[in-house]
Amino acid sequence: RLKLLCIERTLAPPVLTLAHDHTYHIFLSHKWPTGQAQVAVIRSMLMMMMPSVRVFLDVYDLKDVGSLEQYVSESALVLVFLSRGYFNSTNCLREAREAVLKQKPLVLVHEHDHGRGGAPLAKFKSDCPEDLNPVLFDKKRPICPWFTKPEYQLVSMVTISEELLRASPRYACLNDLKCYLPYAITRLMHVVHKNVCVFASPLNVGARAAASILVSKLDVAKGNRVRVVTTPPPALSVTIRK
Repeated sequence: RLKLLCIERTLAPPVLTLAHDHTYHIFLSHKWPTGQAQVAVIRSMLMMMMPSVRVFLDVYDLKDVGSLEQYVSESALVLVFLSRGYFNSTNCLREAREAVLKQKPLVLVHEHDHGRGGAPLAKFKSDCPEDLNPVLFDKKRPICPWFTKPEYQLVSMVTISEELLRASPRYACLNDLKCYLPYAITRLMHVVHKNVCVFASPLNVGARAAASILVSKLDVAKGNRVRVVTTPPPALSVTIRK
């Protein structure tokens, strides 16, 4: 069901371009044992969303491991997939250092699920070499989370695609570039036909704000109401006996 990526302003698919000295739109830098499966999904989804995109992924495009720096240099954007062991890999560090040296646009994608090769973001920051840390983890650089569920992966894919387009000549000057996928979860309209209470636990930092955003996105049928509460409804109440 995955459709072509579209640009909000034109409601049409983007036109992909490359600078004369570039061969790839994006280079996928990753640690094999913990990130290979995820970047394979990213490559596949990018090619479905933008059929003319050129993606460098080692299992398909690497001819000489000694030329890693050249492949990075020939790419418009470098995606750093943060999975366990990334900063312990000699080749990953070669790729990251070349990207920083050539001042390549970067997008960081974070795998947080430990069962899928992830780790807390603080762990990656502490493992990152001093010469790379200020650039990779610049406070102004957003870090894109990677999710297990395909519906949420699409949200991350839109973010990755926007960074890819900003790294191309045609869209380089469009800081307000916004893209969408027709069937992404953020595009679906959810209609509520009855009164609903959304419980936001006061023990969960940020829950009330997140619930308020969720409620603001709902289409509430006339005569019905959706409200956010911080006191648990009776069905959620638990009695603790000593």
